[in-house]
Amino acid sequence: GFGEKCTSRGQCTFGARLQDDEIKLLAMFVKS
Repeated sequence: GFGEKCTSRGQCTFGARLQDDEIKLLAMFVKS
């Protein structure tokens, strides 16, 4: 999961590495 959608931020695949804005951009890229 990404950022806000994660239950625990430490368990996120990218949450520990990316800022929220980067996560949002990545999410939009993946969905496009």
